[in-house]
Amino acid sequence: MTRNWQTKRLGELCEIELGKTPARSNKAFWDEKRKTGNVWLSIADLLNAEDNVVVDSKEYLSDKGAAISKIVSEGTLLVSFKLTLGRLAFAGRDLFTNEAIAALKIFNERELSKEFLFYFLHFFDWRKAAENDVKLKGMTLNKAKLKEMPVSFPALVDQKRIVGILDDAFDSIATAKANGDKNLQNARELFGSYLDFATAGCLTKEWRRDHENVEHASAVLARRLAERHTQFGGKGKYKGPDAPITVKSVDLPKSWILASPEQIAIHIVDCPHSTPRWAKSGVLCLRTTNFKPGFLDLESVQFVSEQTYNERITRLEPKGGDVLYSREGGIMGIACMIPEHMKMCLGQRMMLFRLDTKLALPEYFTAVMNSTLILSEVRRLTNGAASPHLNICDIRRFPIPLPPIAEQHQIVVKLNANSADIQHLESIYQQKLVSLGELKKAILRRAFTGEL
Repeated sequence: MTRNWQTKRLGELCEIELGKTPARSNKAFWDEKRKTGNVWLSIADLLNAEDNVVVDSKEYLSDKGAAISKIVSEGTLLVSFKLTLGRLAFAGRDLFTNEAIAALKIFNERELSKEFLFYFLHFFDWRKAAENDVKLKGMTLNKAKLKEMPVSFPALVDQKRIVGILDDAFDSIATAKANGDKNLQNARELFGSYLDFATAGCLTKEWRRDHENVEHASAVLARRLAERHTQFGGKGKYKGPDAPITVKSVDLPKSWILASPEQIAIHIVDCPHSTPRWAKSGVLCLRTTNFKPGFLDLESVQFVSEQTYNERITRLEPKGGDVLYSREGGIMGIACMIPEHMKMCLGQRMMLFRLDTKLALPEYFTAVMNSTLILSEVRRLTNGAASPHLNICDIRRFPIPLPPIAEQHQIVVKLNANSADIQHLESIYQQKLVSLGELKKAILRRAFTGEL
């Protein structure tokens, strides 16, 4: 223990009250229109606290629901202790919480400052405290263990001094982080604008002036579709690919044409509609969490057995140059390309395009699928959906601005150069954000080892 500090159990210092969740099946307990003012917090609401104070929530209780719940007084320190550990905020008004949040009402604020306790619990090693209490979905504690948590603290005057230092330091870090977040967002928006310029033909105006005799994309598309018809070996009458659906006109250079993915791809394959049987090792199986605009993020991956892999590639075995697209859930509307020489299969909520490379380069097609033009289509098709997803039949008819293949090569070169610059900037900003997080930990460590 730090010299001249004392240590007591949390239960000796605070009254610990847990919230509750009234029966979801009884609508009389809930205020869906949020008119009662009976704010009811979940752990997610603590994360949205502004300046560490939470005043509102997505869910309210009815007066009937409030009557069977414990009210938390304004100013009370709140902490999550189940599954997501150690999220902290102060109640900005009288409110209610669920059972995963503990309200800590200090018995004697002349002994322990709630602001000091707030910072101490930021410093506290929650993972270590709960390492023997891992449940199905994560680590958790209970009220009895909360009561036994050791809290070390100095005299009140020193608590106030430490809190003042930490307030100033954390305010400066928050400002620096906000600037870093803004710079990161600006870098991404800059590349998005560049992407839109590229897929509208703005980056290759001079190239087109110098190459006026290049065969127009419309002629190449017509020829390739005719060849596809000729090569048709299936049964029954041949049905050609559908043209794109356009809600509003798209201005294109005269050598370009608006085509659909169905017209320019030789294969469009949906993922298997089953959850993969995961294995500790084996063959890579992609999830949409691996999707980043233009590339795959393989920092965190999962695997399946060789047998499961073979089951999941019966429609088509993915290969380098295929384009993947997320079509459901929170990570929706992102296109990326499979690198060469990567053995993998598809997880869920995604689809695959294998392009006719005489019509479209995978890199160019990926860029278009991540552009504002297609993202606006995604928003139009999913507007207001509680569980957003895109139908494959709609995706197959997205409007794709298609330049001649030679011009696509020029566009890809320019995009790659710009992408490298943007990724370098992102790397710098991300590292700064990581460093700020480490700085917070270092300052807290100094504070609670008596070095401040």
